[in-house]
Amino acid sequence: MIKFRFLIIVLIILITGIVLQSFKIVNFTSFFRTNSPDNVEQTDAAVKSSMNIPSDFDQYIVLYSAKDEESNTIAYHLQQIFRNSHMSYVLADIDSVESSLVIREIEIGDTIIIAAAELGSIIQENIEHIENIVYRGAEISILVRSTHPTLIKMAGIQEIFGFLPENSIGIEFQKQFFPILDELLIDSPLITSSSLDIMLNDSITPIAKSPDGTPLIWLNSWGEGSVLYTNSTLFLNKINRGLLLQLLLLNNDYGLSYITADKIITINDLPSPIPQGQTESIYTDYLRDNIKFYREIWWSDLVTLKNKYDLSFTGMAIGSYTSETKSPLPDITSEDLQTIKTFGTLLSSSGGELGIMGYNHTPLTTVGEITNNPVLTHYPSLWADSSSMIEGLEKLRDALDSIFGEIGYYSYTAPFNLTGSYTKDAVLTVFPELKVFSGIYTNAIQQYGIDIQELGPDPDNPGVYDIPSFSQGYEITPGVLWAMANGAAEIGMLNHSISTIELLDPEKSDILRWGPLFRDFEDMFKSVSRYYPFLEPKTNIEAYNEYIQNENMHFYTNRENDASSENTTITIQLENVMLPQKFYFRCDSPISSIRGGVITPLKRDNLYILEANKTDIIIQTR
Repeated sequence: MIKFRFLIIVLIILITGIVLQSFKIVNFTSFFRTNSPDNVEQTDAAVKSSMNIPSDFDQYIVLYSAKDEESNTIAYHLQQIFRNSHMSYVLADIDSVESSLVIREIEIGDTIIIAAAELGSIIQENIEHIENIVYRGAEISILVRSTHPTLIKMAGIQEIFGFLPENSIGIEFQKQFFPILDELLIDSPLITSSSLDIMLNDSITPIAKSPDGTPLIWLNSWGEGSVLYTNSTLFLNKINRGLLLQLLLLNNDYGLSYITADKIITINDLPSPIPQGQTESIYTDYLRDNIKFYREIWWSDLVTLKNKYDLSFTGMAIGSYTSETKSPLPDITSEDLQTIKTFGTLLSSSGGELGIMGYNHTPLTTVGEITNNPVLTHYPSLWADSSSMIEGLEKLRDALDSIFGEIGYYSYTAPFNLTGSYTKDAVLTVFPELKVFSGIYTNAIQQYGIDIQELGPDPDNPGVYDIPSFSQGYEITPGVLWAMANGAAEIGMLNHSISTIELLDPEKSDILRWGPLFRDFEDMFKSVSRYYPFLEPKTNIEAYNEYIQNENMHFYTNRENDASSENTTITIQLENVMLPQKFYFRCDSPISSIRGGVITPLKRDNLYILEANKTDIIIQTR
């Protein structure tokens, strides 16, 4: 009888343990959004293509000089813009024999882009062809401060007095063309322009000037065609790509560009072992220690934003705030595990994605690998080699698995966005299922070692994709808004990252007071919700899923004018696309009908969101 009772007790303990373990795993894997392998598979059967792909279609013709460094830089930015937006283009080196043939084949409907200041390699006959085709109704965008006589005549420049002795600082807009972006006044060196000292004709339409009054961008009519001129070096800088794309669309009777329509919020150091104790500014404002502040105030405010403005969170976990890098590494303490569990549960309850950041905040770089980044002065003990990095990442994985069960981890972001020679290999060794490296799109300081990315396939690791953030931080400055709006303008993506423990930085505690920061933060999302209502909340892995489904998508456009009625028919054919899909669509003429999609006006004249429901779309204008 005693043995039987003992067996019953043992069975009860075992069953209870199994139930609790199952609950632990189900509880978190069911709530951590998209932590399932089924969510990272491409559905090829749903990819569709038009049966009417045309052999001739409107495209952008980029004329650049491979011999000129600035011209090469602009051409590279254009290539990335067109790759991201899936727009058709031809890149022609003006110093090549082939460029002459490309120029002679330009038709009305094509848009010419001049990305070289000197056009000496283009013969006069081809210059005249460009002038004539624009006069008859084509568009030309001059992205450099060219002084070629034909181009300055077409651009409405009356006289050139030489270059201004000092660069112009900043930009302000005189014409509305893209929400938020065109409302910003930048008066800092974020925008620096080398410009010509010029006199313009009264016929031009100003788009932007510097705060000191220097004309930077304008439009001019040339016969039936349109000319965009840039008196600036703006487009040497990656951060201005969104502005460039929207100007190309503006300088056209109609234009189309694919957008991801993603709204991603990445929270670094979530979950993490929030340092215990008090921070003076936080305790003064909220009478709470660090952990209570983050649980009761900070997280509550973020959830308010999430619910009010339809957001999704991707949290990047940190295991410890020790600076240990030498093997054998200490296990993560039980106190830190409990704090990680507390904040992981909050992320889980919001349906967020759980990604990884590292065993601790020490960037995964080795001694001497990066020598001139001031961040590293805070981490004198870097990793000895790849094996020690792997050991730290295994400690993090084991700790997370012990709390949340063995779930998939698909996103990684590097501490301080610093990556070295071994970083990615070490991460993929421990987390082989990883699909997303999350770095940053631009960096004004250009510090060495920063993981500056292009959106798309990681250049070093097949099957892994880079999804960078465009803007960072709690402080919503004009510079932050500029980066954010350019991301929206180029790719239709808002990807903003914040760091949980940044508020605990003693050097910033008087500046980063949560109350005013949160109000600014909410104002930003209020503007995003108002001006970009087409953005959809996504975690990193969800953005990855959609990207790979449309990675090989192409679209082809044509317009046909009806001389008798002055109406125009615009046709769009889609290839290798998952439907429905969103695009920016700009059209100067009133739209009378559309088949195959839905058009929604944005808060700017002639700018729309086109949602394609079929692979063939026909738009009638009048």
